[in-house]
Amino acid sequence: MRSWSARILSPAVVVFTVFTICAAILTATAIGSLRAPRPSTWAPIALAFAWAVISMVVTGTYAIATGRRVGRSQMRRKGITTVRADPLGLNSTGFELRGPGAEIAAAEDVAVTSKVPAILLVLSSIALAVFLLWFWRSGRTTGYGTLVSEWLPFIMLSWARNAWPKPGR
Repeated sequence: MRSWSARILSPAVVVFTVFTICAAILTATAIGSLRAPRPSTWAPIALAFAWAVISMVVTGTYAIATGRRVGRSQMRRKGITTVRADPLGLNSTGFELRGPGAEIAAAEDVAVTSKVPAILLVLSSIALAVFLLWFWRSGRTTGYGTLVSEWLPFIMLSWARNAWPKPGR
């Protein structure tokens, strides 16, 4: 069994954390630019994208934490591995490295057992759509930026449909 710190510092957790931090920074920047004297086109798009990323990370983490494992697959291969540089590229010497190597791929299926992630995504998409329309109505964003960004709440509703627990799993 892996230690607690190894599970916490797994690559997926690090990547999700970095994406969430970047999305929060993007959200703060977008909201700050909405105070400008002219309507913004990029701010609602950036705000909607960051909102969607944060919503997906939070609900996905909750779904994985409360779900149950239903399947697992692994593929392993060992042998001689060869890595070649592109002979037509910048390294035209045709560099080649050969030696023992391994390839490992794994996947795990998790069945969603709670309705909470789907409900949170629905509420989040409704709140995002209302915020975007309010920003446009108050003259802080352009119609084009609002129109483009309003697609994300519809995409988030599709995520919510897929996050709903399936009967029989």
